[in-house]
Amino acid sequence: MDQQIGVHGALSVDEHAPLSRELSTSLRVWHVHRPGYGANGPARVPGSIEADADLVASVLDRVGTGPAHVVGASYSAAVALSLAARHPDAVRSPALVEPPPYDTPGATDFRSAIEELVDVHARLGGRTALDHVMRMADGPGWRAHGERDLPGSVSDMERDAETFFRSDVPALLGWTFDDEHAAVIACPTLLLGGAASHAWFAEMLDRLQRVVPSTTLASVPGSGHSVALTHPVEVGAAVLARVRDVSPGRPAGGQGADNS
Repeated sequence: MDQQIGVHGALSVDEHAPLSRELSTSLRVWHVHRPGYGANGPARVPGSIEADADLVASVLDRVGTGPAHVVGASYSAAVALSLAARHPDAVRSPALVEPPPYDTPGATDFRSAIEELVDVHARLGGRTALDHVMRMADGPGWRAHGERDLPGSVSDMERDAETFFRSDVPALLGWTFDDEHAAVIACPTLLLGGAASHAWFAEMLDRLQRVVPSTTLASVPGSGHSVALTHPVEVGAAVLARVRDVSPGRPAGGQGADNS
């Protein structure tokens, strides 16, 4: 049975739970929780996307999956990119949902917005800074949207906000992914965006389509940056179609498992 590794993004440890359920209809899914989230602490301070990628590689080795299909969204899409570049033998195909920008026209503005979060957190604390970043990503109704899509997620984000600001934000500021890194990703790569998301992320998908050797680009209509959470059926369908494309002879359906 094909194996799927999902790495949770920033702020919400169970953000990928709905997507994992969709994928587990056909795949064996392992949902990796990073240090500092939920009961999986303490956080690494300062954080490192490359170290997170190495952690996921160690999980793959420990569970003995062999090369896996890997899904990452937002922060964890950067982890999946670094994993594919640093540990090519561990990844059969990455699915990258709304990866953060690097070396794009809007990357400087994105970095300035992230640095502003550091200042807001230092002056006003985690809850205010959390509201600031979520309004930037999903608008003023983010709490209602979060509870609609994943009940309990707001309290989870408030619980784990310090990990985001003390670990993940420094990791984003320290992350590099130049053309040399991209060129070593030889496996087929799915690039997926929210059609109504910020231009920052569309620019990164366009860049990756140019510099990663083998890619497929798709978008989900009517969705924003949190598309993996808000549209798990559509994202799941795109991922499963890609798995079938890169796994010759694999049946269209089957019984899977969710090891979140």
